[in-house]
Amino acid sequence: MTASILRFPVGRFALLAVCALAAVAAAEAWARHRTSHSRLAVAFERGPYRRILVVNPPTGDSGQARVTTNRWGMRGDDPPADWEAWDTWIAVGSSTTLCPYQDDARAWPSRLQARLRSKRPRTWIGNAGIDGVTAISLEAMLDRIVREAQPHGVLILPGGPEMAGELSDAGRRGNPYDDAFFRRLGHLSDRPPWRRRFGLGRLFDPGDPRFVPDSSGHKPCVPSPLSVPEGPLPSFDSLLPSLPAYRAHLHRMGALAKGIGLRAVFLTQPIGFGTDSAWAGREARVVRLFGRERHFSCATERRLRDAYNASLLQVCASDSLECFDLAARMSGDPRWFYDGSHFNDAGSDFAAASIADYLLSASPLSRPR
Repeated sequence: MTASILRFPVGRFALLAVCALAAVAAAEAWARHRTSHSRLAVAFERGPYRRILVVNPPTGDSGQARVTTNRWGMRGDDPPADWEAWDTWIAVGSSTTLCPYQDDARAWPSRLQARLRSKRPRTWIGNAGIDGVTAISLEAMLDRIVREAQPHGVLILPGGPEMAGELSDAGRRGNPYDDAFFRRLGHLSDRPPWRRRFGLGRLFDPGDPRFVPDSSGHKPCVPSPLSVPEGPLPSFDSLLPSLPAYRAHLHRMGALAKGIGLRAVFLTQPIGFGTDSAWAGREARVVRLFGRERHFSCATERRLRDAYNASLLQVCASDSLECFDLAARMSGDPRWFYDGSHFNDAGSDFAAASIADYLLSASPLSRPR
């Protein structure tokens, strides 16, 4: 029967067309597997395959910093195709995780990946940091993004923007970064552009290869002496009214991670300031709070950050969650920071080395499924 069909040009053409369609279908199935979860990029402000050249970065890096995203919209390498064969991690946090002004190779999640790969070559870390977001967004990130991606582990660095928001009347009225993140989450179910609806389209769509120049707008910050005396402070309950809600989000994040089957490692948030008299005489910020101008010293800001870190340690102890006290190793040492909270290049490398030592002390790196 087949031989008779092949005697006619139409029959040969039909057979070739069927073979070609089968090959395309197989390639499309492979490409869809290779580019699975690409729609997650909608949740990130920069989206997939963005390339930014930060001029005059404030982090101690000489020259310019290249900041790129992968197909999932995260910083870092594209996720491996043979996902289950790798130790896969997602780092979740705000700007101290994102490292928005550091070169790809110098951000601490990238440095951590490089250190872990020296011992376990098949290690991948996606940097899912989002500038300015608080614990309510990190909880949603675990529930909507990490749950779908199904890595083996998650690194959670919470507590940065919470304090900054509490210390001003404007910040207490809401967080635009959280609002923007939840708006993006609402678009996860939207139909993507045509070229990204197909696996082959996603596979061969690396985005615009050009780097877009961007000035960071940040400069290294050395706190100056207090311009006016700090004066008596309100109680910590008045200064940090959201601490109970923060603890509740931490409890839920821990429960979510356990429910998904992840190894979740919480990290305390370092700060460059100390608590001695020298830091008490330096100014961390001038804000309008409770209707009047207030000057906060670096020592006060350190004590407030310590309150968030203490809450994290307490929640982890009570819920049997894993927590690495990164702040205990870095806080109070300005060598690691370009401002009060953000790592310079030396700080990112020190943080990566500290976290790597902790993770490598446990075997396997990630909890088995």
